[in-house]
Amino acid sequence: MAVQAFVPEDYVVGESPKLDIYRRVSQARENAELEELGAELADRYGELPPPAATLLDIQRLRVMCAARGVETIGQEEQNIVLKGRETMKNLLENCPLRVTVLDTRTVAVSLKSGLRKGARVISDDEVFHLAIAWMESGKFPLKQLRAYGRSSVAETSKS
Repeated sequence: MAVQAFVPEDYVVGESPKLDIYRRVSQARENAELEELGAELADRYGELPPPAATLLDIQRLRVMCAARGVETIGQEEQNIVLKGRETMKNLLENCPLRVTVLDTRTVAVSLKSGLRKGARVISDDEVFHLAIAWMESGKFPLKQLRAYGRSSVAETSKS
């Protein structure tokens, strides 16, 4: 998933404070730590710009994936590809989409299988948000996927 995630120069000036933020984000192992860091940054520098918020969301996704047995998550064409441990099966048991087993630890979940014919292609940013919603709840967000498929790209860039 190609998403913009960084600390913009006009948000935090200077290399040292930015490196400290990156270090703290990468070392966070619980969502509560990331929420505290986000609140601290907002208090110190103002509202987080979208790329900085996405940086925190990426680590939040990593934390949630680890808790669900997912070691890596990515996107290939219109598939979400998961690689992980045995416990990852809990995510897939009630998944309403077509799941293809690629090897003993890797599956591809077809986003196309949840969309109506003629639906538009789902963007990387939308796939990222689907992955977050899925890992948060443990249930694939089919309604959210279908809403993305019906909307125009201009509508989804507002969310």
